[in-house]
Amino acid sequence: MTRSLVPRHGAYELYWYVASERQRVFERRIAGRPRPWTDDSILQTYKFCNVYRAADRVSQYMISEVCYHDVSIRKCCDLRACGFAA
Repeated sequence: MTRSLVPRHGAYELYWYVASERQRVFERRIAGRPRPWTDDSILQTYKFCNVYRAADRVSQYMISEVCYHDVSIRKCCDLRACGFAA
């Protein structure tokens, strides 16, 4: 049994609103502006991942502490990155 797809009006717009507002929150926080960084009560109350994965705390750790160290340990870098992500 298959059902026909019914578009949810406004879902696309809501998705992009949340993504863009979340990015604005991130930029305001990084710039050192005081709270609240948004008027959106949900984004004020709950934590969300960053819009860009590389901006997440764990990804920043991977970039600074795992991937870009001494060239002599570069061979095991991929293995360490895989182990860290698991």
